Amino acid sequence: MRSTFLAWLMVLVCAAFAVTIGYSHFRFISYAESRAKQIMSARLEDLMEQLNTAEKYIRTVESITDISAIERARAVAEIMRANPDLTQNEEMMMGLFNDLSIKELQLTNEKGEIVYGLPTKREDLSQIADEDQLLECLRTKDQELCLRPNSPTAGNLQHVAIHRLDQPGLLILGFRGPREMRARADFSFGNLSRHYILGQNGKIIAFKDGALLGNDVPPFPVADLLSRPLNVAEKITLGDSEYYSYAIRRNGYRLVGLLPVEELRESSQSALYPVLMTNGILFASIFLLVFYLLHKLVITNISRINNSLRKITQGNLDVRIESQNAPIEFRKLSSCINSMVDALQTYDKHSEESNRRELNLARTIQDTIIPNTFPAFPLHTEFDLYATCRQAKVVGGGFYDYFLLGDEYLCFMVADVSGTGVPAALFVLHSMSIIRELAHSGVTPIDLVTKTNQDLCDKKFVDMYMSLFYGMLEIRTGKLVFVNAGPPQALLQHKGGKFEPMEMSSGMELGRVPNATYATCSRQLVSGDRLFLYTQGAVQATDPEQATFGEHRLHEAINSVTSRAIADVPRRVSAAHRKFTKGSEQNHDITMLALEYIGKKHETADTHVLAHAHDAAACFISTQLESVFAAPLAIHDLQSDVEQILAALPRDNEVHLHLDFDEDVAEVSLTYPAPAYNPLLHLSELCANRMDYTITDDGGNMITLWKKLS
Repeated sequence: MRSTFLAWLMVLVCAAFAVTIGYSHFRFISYAESRAKQIMSARLEDLMEQLNTAEKYIRTVESITDISAIERARAVAEIMRANPDLTQNEEMMMGLFNDLSIKELQLTNEKGEIVYGLPTKREDLSQIADEDQLLECLRTKDQELCLRPNSPTAGNLQHVAIHRLDQPGLLILGFRGPREMRARADFSFGNLSRHYILGQNGKIIAFKDGALLGNDVPPFPVADLLSRPLNVAEKITLGDSEYYSYAIRRNGYRLVGLLPVEELRESSQSALYPVLMTNGILFASIFLLVFYLLHKLVITNISRINNSLRKITQGNLDVRIESQNAPIEFRKLSSCINSMVDALQTYDKHSEESNRRELNLARTIQDTIIPNTFPAFPLHTEFDLYATCRQAKVVGGGFYDYFLLGDEYLCFMVADVSGTGVPAALFVLHSMSIIRELAHSGVTPIDLVTKTNQDLCDKKFVDMYMSLFYGMLEIRTGKLVFVNAGPPQALLQHKGGKFEPMEMSSGMELGRVPNATYATCSRQLVSGDRLFLYTQGAVQATDPEQATFGEHRLHEAINSVTSRAIADVPRRVSAAHRKFTKGSEQNHDITMLALEYIGKKHETADTHVLAHAHDAAACFISTQLESVFAAPLAIHDLQSDVEQILAALPRDNEVHLHLDFDEDVAEVSLTYPAPAYNPLLHLSELCANRMDYTITDDGGNMITLWKKLS
């Protein structure tokens, strides 16, 4: 333990030192980046302020120059009006040209065509003014216009003033303003940016309306700098180098500061090395001190307590921890552990007894409420039913139920309740009582399921819900109406076929969602059809390796049943479960219900008696009918009618009695030889519901009686 602790402590200290190195490096880099951002932001803001101030000053100088240009044009125009022939005097024109510091003079006719130029005549005025501007001046008397030509063909002229003359047309003056030229030179970006330095190799790139300012072209493409986000410091790659960039924009200017990343790293690392050395010495000292103190005060006592706890966790509750010489904290801990062991000894006994009582109570509740008498309804031979519920080790919520509504309907259900123990058993009890009460009130299956769901939701059972298959079988016709809430868990076998999953619509489990909707399904069962219902426990049974039984094993087991007894279907599945689980306890109840629809029992019987053998005929009728339907009065009436007919026939006639009957109606045919004779004509007090006399193909006589037995 000591070596392990030493190794872990060393790992912890090294990890802490590594974290400290990483954090310190991160902090230094972050600080350097933050500082670089502040410096770039301050430098760029100051330079932006200088550029805006310079631009305002240059605009002021420009406006003054514009006014001066207009005044010069106006003066020359007045002189030209006063001296129309002045252009013919070259000497006077040159004097005027020099006195007003004019660099170029052009005159046009009324069509805008150049007729005179000094020092030379221009071929075209489109370099200094567009056609619309010239036409506007030609159309308006005394129209004045001041332009700044942008075309290189205009020379180095900074101003062009145009004035409308009566004759010949337009007066166009061009000149350079010395004051403006000096201002532009003094306040150029190159002069202003010399005083704003970013590190040793940093750069400031400036744009005006998207155009690069200054004559110093960087050794990398600058087009991408126009799209950099504003007021954000970010790392970018330009050419072969990485830079931290920061950009601002105002009044058409965009300034981008670039600081080399390598320069920033070198600056931060030079300040980081002393910090790392100091931290290394500090961590080594802490490691030695902590190891000594923990080894002396903690490890020894922990080892002793750990050895004792290992024995306790192995089930030895007789162990006691001795710690007289340990620090007070360990003495308190040892005392608490000893007290806990004493409490565990007491609690273990009480908890085991309490759990046993709870499970017994849950099993008692479940065994009491679930019917387990078979055959369920001996007097009804139209169907046969068998069900089982194998309880899990913790008693789950699986259950089944069946009951009659009069003699017309058989109601049955299979349900699986979430939860275990007594709460699940009580939930089952409440659900069964609600379902039975609604069924006997005459509601349809879908109304029964809907109202049961609403009742369970209103009661707000905590984390309790129920999947349910509820069916109502019309005994006489075999029509089955059912509703399924939860996962489908029903198999149907047609006579002579295999069990297959029954198609149905399924809704939400009961008790989950108020106002849930459900669908009614129906099937027409015929004699020999079988239905098998089961809960999830039937397919979720597990073996000792936790493999599940599964749907495929269930189908194999149920389809291997060869017996006609319906009880053998659940029994065969239970046997397959026992073989698969190998005796391991299950976590879910296994509930199964099998139903076979038989329908009405229809039989026939024949015998021959002599006409005077009344007792033999009566005995034959009672023996056959009483085995199917116990209706003594109806059987007695039918016997009486047969006896009266036999008494009316010749004494030695041999009569063939044919009996065709089911649970509702009995039909008796009496066939006797010729001559033709109908005794019904003389018998008026017969009890049969219908009587008929016919002559057979061979000339004999046949009387048929129909009697309702129900």
